[in-house]
Amino acid sequence: MLQEAVHVNIKSFDLVSEITRQDLFSKIDIKPVGRLIIFNLANMYNPKLGYSFPGIDKLARCTGYSDRQVKTGLKELFEFGLIVRTEKKIYFTRKFYEILQLIQDEDTSQKSEEITPKSENISPPCHEQIKTKKLNNSVKNKVLDFRQKQQEGQNYISVENTRKYLSEQKSIKPSSPLDFNFKQAKKYLEELPEFLKDSYFAKELKKKWDL
Repeated sequence: MLQEAVHVNIKSFDLVSEITRQDLFSKIDIKPVGRLIIFNLANMYNPKLGYSFPGIDKLARCTGYSDRQVKTGLKELFEFGLIVRTEKKIYFTRKFYEILQLIQDEDTSQKSEEITPKSENISPPCHEQIKTKKLNNSVKNKVLDFRQKQQEGQNYISVENTRKYLSEQKSIKPSSPLDFNFKQAKKYLEELPEFLKDSYFAKELKKKWDL
């Protein structure tokens, strides 16, 4: 069964973090080449367009595998229902985002107020429609909504929720590892999985901070 491709508005850095935080590879048994491909696709994900667009040669250079092995890895990810691939673009599927808990199950997603459906056509050879799901989770929107509720005289946020909101404010991450300060960069490199030690971000951080 062909999985439905989905566009989720999430930064590539956060997408990579969710793959690790949700222990994706403990839920789906993917070979090493497939795991590296997943991380690189997430690294190259464009949140505005909703897809990644690396060529086979680019993925081969980033993962250290041959073109043939990369093609086999992409086929495995497709068979697991994690990606949908057109001629030049690679989309993550609804199944992929549901495993990472970034969107709700299809039966309940229509009831969610934080996800706005939108559709767009994918060029051949896919010939399928992609439902765009935008996660309305920005701090700005939360603040505006909070102020609006206050003006309406509603007891919108309790003391406990206010504390939680302030905590979330402090924990907002930079949009890219290259924006880290020295302390953040050092921690990021220490916690990086072994197979990502030689990734682009790792090399650039080591070079930038002489680590």
